[in-house]
Formats: sequence, structure tokens, C-alpha cells
Amino acid sequence: MRNFVVDRMFVRGTLELNEPFAGRIRRLTITGPALLGLDWRPGQHVRVHVGASEPGLLPGPLRTYSIWDYRTDTIDLGVLDHGDGPGVRWARAVRPGQDVLFTKPNGNLV
Repeated sequence: MRNFVVDRMFVRGTLELNEPFAGRIRRLTITGPALLGLDWRPGQHVRVHVGASEPGLLPGPLRTYSIWDYRTDTIDLGVLDHGDGPGVRWARAVRPGQDVLFTKPNGNLV
């Protein structure tokens, strides 16, 4: 069931690819119509919902990941694969076809 507040606060995409990329970096490719026309600039990041939440409530833990690339309706995230925290457990476990919730790009390089 969709949550109006969550849908207003987050962008919803679908994981297309999850693969080791370079050293300990994983590349997660997220795609979907909600990504069309995102305002993105180099150096920005997104906050990704990485944990379970109770039905009807706002998402659980958020983790910040760098945007490596943005193409029309697709974004690539760079995730450092280290330790055993909620973000890395999520990044290792999320599979193509699963929904991913994240904030619109924000922050800047300088």
C-alpha cells in the first residue's frame, strides 16, 4: 500500500543492476518514470531508505550515497562495501526488480 507522505518525500525507482564496480565500490542502477527530469548536478547525493519500516509509517534508516551518473530516467549510485551496517547490508541484499526509495538529489561539491 502506498503512503501519501512517503510518496511526497521520496522518489520511487526500481533497482535494475547491483554489481561490484571498482575495488570495494558497488554500483547500484535505479530506473523508473519518477526519475525523469530530476534536477541533478555533479557532486550531489541522495539519501536512500535502507531498512524495514512498519506498514503505514515513514521509512526506517536512511543512508547517503553519491550519484555517479544520471541519464534521463536512470541513476547510478556508488556504495562503499565495507563493515556490516544497515546501508551495506541493504546494498548487498537488494536485487533487480525491487523498489528503492530515495530523496531528490541535493548537496553540492563546493
